[in-house]
Amino acid sequence: MRRTRLVWAAAMWAAAVMVLAGYTEAGALRPAEAPPRQAETAVLPDLPALPAAAEAPAAPEPEPWTPPEGSLRVVVRDGSGQCGPLQVLDEQGAVLCEAEANELGAYVLTLPPGRYTLAAADGQSASFRLLENAAVDEAAGSGWSDGEILHLDGTPRCMLRLLRTAPEPVVYTLTGPGCEESRVLGGEAEAAMFAGLLPGTYLLRGSDGSLRELALDTQQPEWVVGLD
Repeated sequence: MRRTRLVWAAAMWAAAVMVLAGYTEAGALRPAEAPPRQAETAVLPDLPALPAAAEAPAAPEPEPWTPPEGSLRVVVRDGSGQCGPLQVLDEQGAVLCEAEANELGAYVLTLPPGRYTLAAADGQSASFRLLENAAVDEAAGSGWSDGEILHLDGTPRCMLRLLRTAPEPVVYTLTGPGCEESRVLGGEAEAAMFAGLLPGTYLLRGSDGSLRELALDTQQPEWVVGLD
C-alpha cells in the first residue's frame, strides 16, 4: 500500500515537472495587447480671414498742357512724310505736348513766344524761335523756316550766328549752298542769325570790303563767328 502511494506521488511530481517545463518553453503569459490607437485629428479653431491686399492706386495721368494766354499759332509741315507724332519741348528740354498731323499733313501748334525743339518719331529734330509777331525764326536741325512756316525735310542743317559790337553799320551777305542772304550788323544790332543752312562752304562778304570763308557742318548745331 505504501509503495502504491509512493508511485502515485512520483507520477504526480513528474506531471508537475512536465507542466512547469511546458510553461517555461512557451514563455510567460503576456497580457493581450491593446489595439493601436487611431491618430486623432487636431481640430483648429476658426481663424479670422485675412483682409485682401489693397491694390496700389494707379498713378494719375498727367493733365494735358494748356497754352497760356497770348499764345500764337505755329504751322509745321512735314516734307519727308515720315515724322509721325511730334513732341514739343521747351527751352529747358521739358516735353510740353505731343502733336499729330492733320488731314493736310501739317501740324498746328499753339505756343507762347519763345524757343522750342520738335522731336519726331523717325529721329528728326528741329529747333526754332517763335517771335512775338508770330514769325518763325532761327530754325536749326532738320528744318528750315520761310518766316511763317517751319518745314521739316529730314535734312540736317546748320545755324550761323554773327557777332559784332562796332558802332558803324555793315551789311554782310552770306552765299553758299542754296543760300544768298544779307544781315546788317553794327550799332544796336550786335548779333545776326543765318538759320537752316545746308552743310558746306560759304562766303561772307561785308559792305566794308571784308571777305571770309566759312566751312559749316552738322558736328555742332550752331556756329558763332565774331567779326570785331
